[in-house]
Amino acid sequence: MESTNVAGIGSQGRNGARKIKEDLAERVRNVKDSATGEFKSFIDDVEEIVSRVADLNDPEVARLRDRLRDSMSSVKEALTDGADRVRQRAREVAGGTDDYVRENPWQALGIAALVGVAIGFLASRRS
Repeated sequence: MESTNVAGIGSQGRNGARKIKEDLAERVRNVKDSATGEFKSFIDDVEEIVSRVADLNDPEVARLRDRLRDSMSSVKEALTDGADRVRQRAREVAGGTDDYVRENPWQALGIAALVGVAIGFLASRRS
């Protein structure tokens, strides 16, 4: 009987870890999508400005336009690199969480219970 309970609790811990991993991945996707959308909008606006001044032949405007294009290329590259780093780090954290729960189901269950109590306490204070 007790081994059945332990197996059930271990299974619950693994399911909880899986749920945490999925929630983390979903939140990372949401943050990435939101940030990407904002940066894309910004980049589109700047590119529109550059295209509007493309016909101006003033040497100073041409110099600024070239600098702006170079800066936009750098921003796009940095954004791509940053998104890749965030995605990789999220995978590492999710994998580490999953490994921890598999190796320490009782501790994970205790942590999950404490988090649940803390959230319940905070939620009851707001009401």
